[in-house]
Amino acid sequence: IAVFLPMVLSKGFAGQIARPLAMTVCTGLFASIFVAVTIVPMIASVLFQEKRNKKNAASAGTGMDRLKKIYAALLVKTLRRKKLVIFASLGIFVLSISLLYVTGFEFMPPNDVPMVMLNGTLPVGTDLNETARVADKIGNIFLSLPEKKYVLEMTGRSSYGDTDAAMGTMPSDVNGFMIMSRLTDLEERDRKTQEISDELRKKFPPLSGAVYTFSDMAGSMSGGMSKSPVEIKLFGSDLKKLENYANEITGKIKNVKGIRDLEISIQKGKPELRINVNRDKASHFGLRAGTIGEKVKNAFQGVVAGKYRVGGDDVDIRVRFREADRHTSGDVFNTPLAAAGNSVIELKDVASVDSAFGPLKIERENRMRKVTIRANIKDRAIGKVIRDVKKNLSALKFPTGYFIEYGGTYDQMKSTMKDLGLAFAAALVLIYMIMAAQFESLTQPFVIMFTVPLSIIGVMVGLVIMGMSLSVPAMMGVIVLAGIVVNNGIVMIDYVNRLRNSGAEKYDALVRAAVTRLRPILITSLTTILGVLPMAFSTSQGAEMRAPLGVAVSCGLVTSTILTLFVVPALYAVVDRIARTSSEKINLKLHGGE
Repeated sequence: IAVFLPMVLSKGFAGQIARPLAMTVCTGLFASIFVAVTIVPMIASVLFQEKRNKKNAASAGTGMDRLKKIYAALLVKTLRRKKLVIFASLGIFVLSISLLYVTGFEFMPPNDVPMVMLNGTLPVGTDLNETARVADKIGNIFLSLPEKKYVLEMTGRSSYGDTDAAMGTMPSDVNGFMIMSRLTDLEERDRKTQEISDELRKKFPPLSGAVYTFSDMAGSMSGGMSKSPVEIKLFGSDLKKLENYANEITGKIKNVKGIRDLEISIQKGKPELRINVNRDKASHFGLRAGTIGEKVKNAFQGVVAGKYRVGGDDVDIRVRFREADRHTSGDVFNTPLAAAGNSVIELKDVASVDSAFGPLKIERENRMRKVTIRANIKDRAIGKVIRDVKKNLSALKFPTGYFIEYGGTYDQMKSTMKDLGLAFAAALVLIYMIMAAQFESLTQPFVIMFTVPLSIIGVMVGLVIMGMSLSVPAMMGVIVLAGIVVNNGIVMIDYVNRLRNSGAEKYDALVRAAVTRLRPILITSLTTILGVLPMAFSTSQGAEMRAPLGVAVSCGLVTSTILTLFVVPALYAVVDRIARTSSEKINLKLHGGE
């Protein structure tokens, strides 16, 4: 319960995913305590009668007795080489931490979401008919998939509004389109979503200037709020410089292993007409720049004057110039404007018009202009990818006022891992305080807490063997382990104290307690391991999200149980000797003259 309390109180995504698990486990623990102190004794009084199968009991006892004899002999040898065992276990722990270089970090494990979404962008200037033709052609490729359930295609500007277009969840203009396919569930198909996406890429028509990007559906549905796993945000004041730096960055990272679908948020600008208002002339006619801009916009884009119903739908009545009067740049130049004194002038009387290419959009964050470089990741942990990206960009220097930040899934991962790290530290403090109150000692809880790093050895080895990265579920497994593995140490040290209080010598008490508690320690550990193994090796839909937690708990418990049986007694002997020696020295100083 102490382990889950900090997780429940964690902020952000860590708290969101921890709360359901914490509530379930804590409720189960309270129920198990009630059953253990009420129902179990009643059932045991009936089942554990004197009449029992002595043959089975004898055979079971013989097997366990042999194991106890072997363990006792090994433990005696361990206690003779206490320091060697302790330092060896510390060395193994340090080596296991170095395995992080092999596993890497990631936000959430790759999840096979039965959905494929493609965002396509054709060269600026492509008309709607051509965009629809290309979208239909690619849509037919989606329709040819044997795993598809249905295919949704959207072409042109989003009917849902500019917000959806800006977020990339809908096509952003007449040259953009989106195609989404719902696939059958994982159990009903032979290929994973990633394999299907790879096949689709090979079939897309090679059009000059066309950009095809698959959305990270797994990241979005597992709690990610970013458009892409990798986001490099470049800040500065000059858009042209930002574009040049962005192109330089993409050139340096495009060959990083795992990077794919690399794109820059700033796109080739649209041809546009810029109206430069002469404010003095405009003021002479009683006009302002804003008023002139609004009148030109209404003339060419139109203004909604009302609505009428067609087949139950409301249709806008838009008033604007005739097609013949808004066809060329000269038509813009000759736009009539109502001036002061009921006079009518033309735009050319108060402004000049020139043509240029303007950006499709200007991104800002914290009131600063930015350009974002985005990329997806394939078959590699995001921590490893960002590590290589930073290495490739380490020599890149920016002038004053220009800098980069890493966002996307990587930024979410850092924030969540930080929250879970704080929860882990808080859990360790709570566990220590509870044990210190239970044992009325400050040193014995330290001995028991040593089981936690012993469990981390198994966590890291298990992740490496299973080919997994240290993700949020795996980190949650580490926190859960902290509350499980200490139980073995508590059972052992508590019995050692009882034997010593009854007059047993320290080493004799250690051996007797360890051998006596061997069976309950093995049984409790084995039942927990067997309970989480299905989670670790499940292949059902969404099992990828739970597997790291199962691997962390099961593998961590294996190493912790085995090493606890030898390391905890050795550490107890060393710490107890140091504590008694220190106590004697303090007493000697305080009462030496008496």
